[in-house]
Amino acid sequence: MKPKVSPTSPKVSKKHNVELEKLYGSDFKTIDKPRKQKTVSIWLLLLVVLLGLLAGLLGPILLLSYGQNIPYLSKLNIFSYPTQTSFFITGNKKTELISSEDIEKIALAISPTVVQFYVSRENENDLDRIYIPSESVASGFVLTEDGYIITRFSDFDVQNDYAAVLSDGSAYMTEYIMNDPATDFLFFRIDQKNMSTVTIANSGEVLQSDYALIARHLYPGEKPTLMNVQIANPSGKQTGYDNDFIISSDTYDNNILLGTYIPENFNNGVAYTLQGEVLGIESAVDFGNIIVPFDRIQAILGDVLAEKNLIRPYLGVRYIDLSQTVGIASELSQGLTSGALLFASNDVHGDSIEAGSPGERGGLIEGDVITSIDGKIINAFNSLSESILNHRIDDLVTVTVVRDGKELDLKITLEGANN
Repeated sequence: MKPKVSPTSPKVSKKHNVELEKLYGSDFKTIDKPRKQKTVSIWLLLLVVLLGLLAGLLGPILLLSYGQNIPYLSKLNIFSYPTQTSFFITGNKKTELISSEDIEKIALAISPTVVQFYVSRENENDLDRIYIPSESVASGFVLTEDGYIITRFSDFDVQNDYAAVLSDGSAYMTEYIMNDPATDFLFFRIDQKNMSTVTIANSGEVLQSDYALIARHLYPGEKPTLMNVQIANPSGKQTGYDNDFIISSDTYDNNILLGTYIPENFNNGVAYTLQGEVLGIESAVDFGNIIVPFDRIQAILGDVLAEKNLIRPYLGVRYIDLSQTVGIASELSQGLTSGALLFASNDVHGDSIEAGSPGERGGLIEGDVITSIDGKIINAFNSLSESILNHRIDDLVTVTVVRDGKELDLKITLEGANN
């Protein structure tokens, strides 16, 4: 018996219609053969690819050529390879997108407060008196409305005269006031009133992996150029040479270490938080780049503004921070892993206890391990130097030491560093 042909079979043809209709009756319906699907034109695909390539190649060229004529793009440059107008900020708390609008607001806010320092050319002829951005020795910022400005750079020479160029391109001769030997901040004043001032950030709130902005007015009359940098260590030690692990109690021994390479033209730039507050001054050191926090100057700022002789409290000792070193002989460390071991390499640093210092008069001896000041533990987050420098002259402090395995409390009065 001949089998039925399925009405859905591709073998169905018109000549089968009568036979199939007899077999299937009214249920019979012919099904058209499927049409061949048209493929996407290869030429259309090639055209799309070509347009994409042209956009990728010509877009940056057009942007660089004509971008300065676009207000949105000409307002700010963000240097962070590759150049970008927004970036992700990833910290210990959350991740957020800092947009170009946010950065522009910061630039607008800080622009009047950023100052460029130059070696003065006041005595040169008119042409030689021009200040070229590449010859700027440092950036600084306006501290007070009546013209106090701050900077920091290692090759400062008190014999030189310095000029300060403001964001509007105006240049002023500066009057050198003083420097702080504990931080190397330099204080100047210019003859200008009603100046925009900054807000000082709390460096203690800086966390590892936070971001900051380094600002320099590379081109007077324009908004500052900003570079975003990442914090590698908010309280890092400056150790680049042998014997750098021996620290003076009279200078700060830790700063904010950066994990970002800083181009030379950004060195000595002002560091701001993402809220537009001044964090400090960036500096290049032998082992990388650091930010020296400005809030360390708060305790003596009144003396600076009153133009008094700047005097820091001092203890007069040299020490090894046990929390930052390994391999110290147990007879020296007394089995402790934190604290300040009073010790010095005499041929490099002199004595561990300065003769006639408050430390000597208070009863400290070499080999003591200072474990706390006024009950505040000395450790990786609170060094002996910071504990002393955060006090004031004539403060009576309780210095707790471990000597020959026994704990002692010594009462010591801090004195001025130049006494």
